[in-house]
Amino acid sequence: MKIVYIYPTLAVWGGVERILVDKMNELARFYDYEIYVLTYNQGNHPVPYCLDNRVHHCDLKVRTHVKYSYSGFRRLWEGYKLQKMLYHRLKSTINTIVPDVIVTTTSGEISLLLKIKGLVPLLVESHGGYDHLVDFSRMTMWHRYNLMKIRQRLKRVDAIATLTESDARKWRNDYDHVYVIPNIAHLNPIGIYSSCKEKRILFVGRFAEQKGIPELLSVWSLVNKRHPEWLLDMYGQGGQDYFTQKHPGVNIYEPTADIFDKYAESSMLILTSRWEPFGLVIPEAMSCGLPVVSFEGDGPCQIITDGHDGFIVKNRDKQEMANRICELIENEDLRQQMSRNAIRTAQRYSSENIMPMWKNLFESLVNKKS
Repeated sequence: MKIVYIYPTLAVWGGVERILVDKMNELARFYDYEIYVLTYNQGNHPVPYCLDNRVHHCDLKVRTHVKYSYSGFRRLWEGYKLQKMLYHRLKSTINTIVPDVIVTTTSGEISLLLKIKGLVPLLVESHGGYDHLVDFSRMTMWHRYNLMKIRQRLKRVDAIATLTESDARKWRNDYDHVYVIPNIAHLNPIGIYSSCKEKRILFVGRFAEQKGIPELLSVWSLVNKRHPEWLLDMYGQGGQDYFTQKHPGVNIYEPTADIFDKYAESSMLILTSRWEPFGLVIPEAMSCGLPVVSFEGDGPCQIITDGHDGFIVKNRDKQEMANRICELIENEDLRQQMSRNAIRTAQRYSSENIMPMWKNLFESLVNKKS
């Protein structure tokens, strides 16, 4: 089976990028699929995650982002020309490959691919979640118009894959071709587990609005007052404005390829995301024996069982989150119990459990076509 993935660029240490690379590698290694990934804004940037040599990567060299160096009508004109170039290069490459399935995300290529694909099934992966797609609260009329067009186009694709059942229920209000397949997670490749005795707490993620960094720092200030001997280690990029002042007990680090060593050296993971469709770091950290304390959200609520392998904090209650973190700090027996439970929970997201779902979906789409 030939599968073509379309994605703008695999150039950053991002969750979606990692998920796509992992999935493509697994499909090539274990199902012997022919996997192609087409980017168009890659340029000279290396792929930060290791692509299996059986995955064929081709950058179409369109660089659609260049239009943002212009303004006004010039930007519209340059954008039009770049979209036309992207259409022709996508069409030529896809016609050469002759794939059995085309996969993209809820982004701008959908309209082009609907014109190009012919009878080839088009599968759209939702990594941001339904609420993120349709959140109009701070959007201009132009953004609203574009999102309305995306929603209309999604009715013409062959399948939409979501990460959680709760998110799928929202999609199914508008679409009837929705499937639930959680992300696969890297599960403790180093084979070392946390003792849950280190006075270190971990945050892993982008320093961005979505991740609720201001709330995280507010929660930590409450924890730090009660337990100043404990440290918060934050691994991520961006948002340096959040750290213009000193936050006691907080250490800031760049992303690292050795993140599993950091899991094993910590005693819990905390998340304060404002929305989190899945949260790949949750099963990763759990696989190393870390309890997880998180604000509620589609992803965290699917993975974490409150009081069993971590805590779910409702209503974005910062004081309650601080209380839950302190409860784990003050009760080592509880940390150890949740640690053991977390290791078992993480196994639900192994490639052995998740990848057969993708295989079944791809085969069903091909069978429908024939």
